[in-house]
Amino acid sequence: MMDLSLAPQHSPGEALVRLDAVAHLDESLRALTSSDAELGEVSADLGVIDDPYGSIADRRFRRHGSSFLDGRYNKKAFPGFYVAEDEQTSMQEVLHGKVKSLTDINTPVFLEFTRWSISGVGRDISAQTRAYPQLLSNDWSFCQDVGEQAIGQQEDLLRVASVRRSGGINVVAFLRNRVRSLGGRAGRVQIDKDAQSNLTIRRV
Repeated sequence: MMDLSLAPQHSPGEALVRLDAVAHLDESLRALTSSDAELGEVSADLGVIDDPYGSIADRRFRRHGSSFLDGRYNKKAFPGFYVAEDEQTSMQEVLHGKVKSLTDINTPVFLEFTRWSISGVGRDISAQTRAYPQLLSNDWSFCQDVGEQAIGQQEDLLRVASVRRSGGINVVAFLRNRVRSLGGRAGRVQIDKDAQSNLTIRRV
């Protein structure tokens, strides 16, 4: 198991980036699904909501049934909220995660940047991928154990290497009161599918 005490402490600044879908349902998004029931499920996954941006974080920190939504560094037994330190990393993360599985895109889908402030102190393990290659594995079990260890040591967050973009950095927050929306839309990106069904993402 990784010894978190050997990793430096870290206190992040503001303007961490997260991508979420635009806050309305347009015809481009409707093309993703074949029924209103499916549309409701997909819109929830993409954060397509009319509520203030804080609701996006609330969803990650709320139980769904008896468990939380799991992620690379959080098990279903405890929550985690994920942001990137730059826009390019955020774009690659969301392309792989939320959108890559939506293969029925026939018209462009638009997503927006939202920005967050995360306070608190945690550990920076972003430089530990050579010593612990499991941090970049598609098997989340090692990373989730690291997250559980961090929570057990009263850490508020982890600063970690992005799997989807070399050199990119993500921050995982484990407590809702450490996460604050900076409000407003900070930019927009467009996702397209080419003739070979490859998805691409770009700033617009």
